[in-house]
Amino acid sequence: MLAERLAAGGSRSEVFTALIEELSGPRQRRRVVVVEDVHWADEATLDTLVFLGRRIERLPALLVLTYRDDEVGTDHPLRTALSALPRTVLRTVPVPPLSRQCVAEQALRAGRSRSTCTS
Repeated sequence: MLAERLAAGGSRSEVFTALIEELSGPRQRRRVVVVEDVHWADEATLDTLVFLGRRIERLPALLVLTYRDDEVGTDHPLRTALSALPRTVLRTVPVPPLSRQCVAEQALRAGRSRSTCTS
């Protein structure tokens, strides 16, 4: 239903309704929505995330958003979107950057040169 509404160019209301319907259902079938690099999200995406975030507690679903703290200043639109979400649904999990050694080891495992990662 969601894919159909998107393909048909459905209205915002139709798409939002289809999104909720897609995520609703038996609690035995939990869904996970992952949106990466939300610091680059456009206004429509942020609106969708706020819409969903305000309803997520009532759905058998988990919403996971990733973003880079260092790219989200005080006036960034993502800050406004996050502040619109109920505090009860937010969990912040800071992820420290990988060390140079870790990046070099991962590069070696992927068949890449270690020297390009440590310079």
